[in-house]
Amino acid sequence: MSDKADLLKLKLVNALLSKDSTIQEIERLALSKKLHKENSTIAETISESQKIGDLSLIIALEKYVLEHTLEKYGNSQSMENSYKMAILELEIIQNHLDKVDNYHTYKPVDDAFQNPKNRKARLPIDEARQGFSSHIARLNNLDRSNLSDDEKALLDIRKSAMVLAHQLYREKQSATLLVSVARQKN
Repeated sequence: MSDKADLLKLKLVNALLSKDSTIQEIERLALSKKLHKENSTIAETISESQKIGDLSLIIALEKYVLEHTLEKYGNSQSMENSYKMAILELEIIQNHLDKVDNYHTYKPVDDAFQNPKNRKARLPIDEARQGFSSHIARLNNLDRSNLSDDEKALLDIRKSAMVLAHQLYREKQSATLLVSVARQKN
């Protein structure tokens, strides 16, 4: 073969390799756009739950995110234990949601937290409030260095939802206990 033929073969091989690389880049970009769209949908869903202001829904959505993440990405014992603890805390919060709206079911919880160290703004820092604080801290402490901008934004929305849920829970506590005080005076 001539030098010209060798150059043409080399040129063709380089063009084919370059084409393969370009196709891989196009596929990567297409998948990136798809992932961005999916993260946006998740973020919008969580944001919608905040706008509705449904405490039970906010907790249920966060719990589902944790369960899904544990199932799909739990790859070490410490990671699995952390997600299981977070899920347990959300289950405890859900259990308290069933009690906090009714003075008679919440009174035993209120009575168990009479020590001033266990109260803030005259409301008990019960297991639900402890769970909220713990989970918000967990979301704050997640290692963000390896997250994409979309994932960081999603994490911020989840944290915002939990902060709102904590506020809504405190409002329920306040409403229930203030109603109880009025009933006792009458």
